[in-house]
Amino acid sequence: ENIIKAKSELLEGLDKEGVVFINEDDSNLLKIKENYPRIKFKTFGINHGNIRANKINTISHNRVAFEVEYNNITNDFHLNIPGLHNVYNALAAISLGLEFNLTTDEIKTGLSKFTTSEMRLEIIDGINGITIINDSYNACPDSMRAAIDVLHEFKIRKKGRTIAVLGDMLEMGKWGIPSHRELGKYLGDKKIDGLITVGNKAKHIAISGKESGIDEKMIFIFNSNKEAINKLKDICNENDIILIKGSRGMKMEEIAHSLINGR
Repeated sequence: ENIIKAKSELLEGLDKEGVVFINEDDSNLLKIKENYPRIKFKTFGINHGNIRANKINTISHNRVAFEVEYNNITNDFHLNIPGLHNVYNALAAISLGLEFNLTTDEIKTGLSKFTTSEMRLEIIDGINGITIINDSYNACPDSMRAAIDVLHEFKIRKKGRTIAVLGDMLEMGKWGIPSHRELGKYLGDKKIDGLITVGNKAKHIAISGKESGIDEKMIFIFNSNKEAINKLKDICNENDIILIKGSRGMKMEEIAHSLINGR
């Protein structure tokens, strides 16, 4: 609610010619729309919106194709990055591009050239034939679930076990323990094969993950990245897919780097 309030403050300075673009699939953002009837909103989404994506197809671990419908026109788009959440990001970019009169081909070209920055859903080959999803730059509940969704897509498309290596989500206040526990349940619902946690808060992911069906023999709770690295080197097999993610302060990239260079 506080985030919604803060985002709403941005609209106070919008002039009468201004336009706001929102994801109509997000009920929280719709509350902002309801509170500002004088402002012109344009919407995008998968289930709802003026501009909608459908026929979303994960072609490979780093390529997503989808159709976009707007003004009774349908066009094919693709991204060279994984994740359904990035389809939403692309819809926002497409919406803005159309607003500024870019052609469809110009928008397609721009999106096809987009790549992620370091430590943001990087797909990297690791030691001993493993695949690493390095998303260690930062973490919050939404981005954690998005990264777990990408890990789940790998489970569907590739042989090998899926292992989530998750650190504390910091600065969560009173929502800290409940938010970590919710992630444990989410991992169980996605049938993730293994779980390693790092940090005093992340242990609640492990506790909830065990309750949600993850094999307790594949759940490990640690207080340091070094301990997690040693365990991963001990248990990882060829074709395993390892997601690494946590808040910036947890420095989870140390784990990724060790699994890449073997040190």
